[in-house]
Amino acid sequence: MSSHHKALSAVVLVCLLAVSAVPAFSQATTTGTVTGTVVDPAKAVVPDATVTLSNKYTGARHTTTTNSAGIYLFASVLPGEYSLRCSAKGFKTTEVGLVVVEVTKTSTYDLTLEVGSSTTTVEVRIAPGAELQTQDASIGTVLSGDSVLYLPTQQRSVTALILLQPGVSPNLASSAGTYGDTGGGQVNGANVDQTTFYVDGGDATSDLEGTDNYVSPQGEPQPAPFIAVPAEWTQEFRTVTASSTASFARSSGGEVSVLTKSGTNTYHGAAYEYYYGDATSANFWINDRLGLAKPHQVNNRFGGNGGGYLIKDKLFFYGGYEQRDLFLATSETQLVPTMTAREGIITINNVQYNLATTTACGGMLCDPRGIGISPVIAADLATLPVGNNAAVGDGENTIGYTASFPQPVLEKLAVARLDYTLGPHWNMFGTFHFNKYNLTTTNQFNITCPTSTPNCTTGADTFLSTTPAQPRFLTAQINGVIGSNFTTQTHASYLHDWWNWNRAPLVPEVPGTAAVIDLGGEAQIAGTASSSKVFGDPINYDTQDARARIWGGKDWFLAEDASWLHGKHTIQFGGGFYLWNLYHERTDDVIGGLTTGPQFSSVRR
Repeated sequence: MSSHHKALSAVVLVCLLAVSAVPAFSQATTTGTVTGTVVDPAKAVVPDATVTLSNKYTGARHTTTTNSAGIYLFASVLPGEYSLRCSAKGFKTTEVGLVVVEVTKTSTYDLTLEVGSSTTTVEVRIAPGAELQTQDASIGTVLSGDSVLYLPTQQRSVTALILLQPGVSPNLASSAGTYGDTGGGQVNGANVDQTTFYVDGGDATSDLEGTDNYVSPQGEPQPAPFIAVPAEWTQEFRTVTASSTASFARSSGGEVSVLTKSGTNTYHGAAYEYYYGDATSANFWINDRLGLAKPHQVNNRFGGNGGGYLIKDKLFFYGGYEQRDLFLATSETQLVPTMTAREGIITINNVQYNLATTTACGGMLCDPRGIGISPVIAADLATLPVGNNAAVGDGENTIGYTASFPQPVLEKLAVARLDYTLGPHWNMFGTFHFNKYNLTTTNQFNITCPTSTPNCTTGADTFLSTTPAQPRFLTAQINGVIGSNFTTQTHASYLHDWWNWNRAPLVPEVPGTAAVIDLGGEAQIAGTASSSKVFGDPINYDTQDARARIWGGKDWFLAEDASWLHGKHTIQFGGGFYLWNLYHERTDDVIGGLTTGPQFSSVRR
């Protein structure tokens, strides 16, 4: 659906809401709504009462008056803890000491004023029904504060909490080996890539592959936004699983809103570190059986964050940094030739046949030239390490080579936020998210022997494929009230979602040859049920694993949400604009091989 069609849909929905007899409220993805009706002891409405909503930690104040129907409305309020105060001529002042505003939710505080002097304050400690979501039909749970911080999440990403919501399929990718639309994370049956993520009011959904599973760090649940959202710097998180309001309306799946913490009138901060080393971990079972050393494995995640004020009651800041050094190890087994096969001697049913001298081909030399194995092929096989796993292979010409491969995953995350209160009716904030990943993948690996050590016992044993990613995300938002009953909120974002698949360059393994030698066809691992490849290669250059790709997106998003309280009706309108500049480059055509390889060398003598 184009942006133009989305705008038309929003206008139609506004018209439907405008004729509703019951007030209906929607919120943008970073704010909540506080509303209610003010009456006197006889239950008659009180117009022109002054209502003030004050933030307990920033000093920000929002003031409005009730309309002719006695209704007041604060439509775009940043989440947090507030106090609510109402005064009118001839009545005592009524104050609700604690009003909790939650992201994308409406709280209703109906107030009954007592007759008396306005200098007398009546404190309301309990407001029955305030937390009930009665103004719209959206279904979803808001998590904030300690709930976000202390609930168990994979890799401390708050998006893992999506999987705890009713109506969301559990993520089965890690246990069943499935991904995409069948691996879990679907919201009420919608495709997993139909979930939309809003971070600080901006659209952080990956428009290049939908779920972020192409480039997500190790262990991150899916689906997820393209920008990391650690629990330590998340203020609130909500997933709307059904009946979403017009504030979202971008997709048919779940709608997720995440809000970064902000500064207050007090300085606050935290530092943390999570360390899990291999000192208490056992070796791989196969390594123990083969007598291989335990590989180095560490998961170290650390960071800090803090905030406060630059100008009290006016200008606030918040910032955070997090780094994760994850050193994994993966065991790989490749088929390599036995020592006799490397010399051009083939064994069949325990009988050896020297390709240069055997006459098993109808009584004549199988190689009438009497040469046998090509020197180039022999040199290529000599770059492979000697097998160490007799449980793999045919035991005559092939044997397994098993080794542990280091697989580091390095992440650096940062966030900065500024809030500015322009006055009693206007405020604004902006955020900047910085991510930098370097993910080592298992697609391409190198088991080549050192140049000076042919037929070695230990190869290079390194992965050559990596996925670097450097997303950047910038958001800005301004909220304001015009008059007493018109609220406007403008929010915008820019997402640079860049990443690529780095693969090994095509360098001939044997000096003097013009291209890479890929013996027996394409496959990452030789001897599998899906491959007829007999021997593995020093470096696998099969198409599916050796293809390099680049993805780049520059996504602009601008939206306006407005609410007008008119009598007992609330008229809402707005729209959104998207501009996507997408770039994709790949070095293969999937079924035809790499455009620059692999190239197959044939040698004749």
